[in-house]
Amino acid sequence: MMVIGLILVFAILMLIDIPYLLKNQSFKIILAYSFLMTLGLALSLILALDISITTPSQIIESIVNMM
Repeated sequence: MMVIGLILVFAILMLIDIPYLLKNQSFKIILAYSFLMTLGLALSLILALDISITTPSQIIESIVNMM
């Protein structure tokens, strides 16, 4: 149920913002907006589904230890 609510909130935000973005017709802004909203939705869904994420510091440590 929380996932559906989260998707609805993102959809409402996009429905509010997209007409303004289309009126300005700036492809770069629309692309950046789409990327950030997709990233935000993905991270929110991961947190809502309680999926564990590796911290960036662990990834950096493993890279440094391999060298």
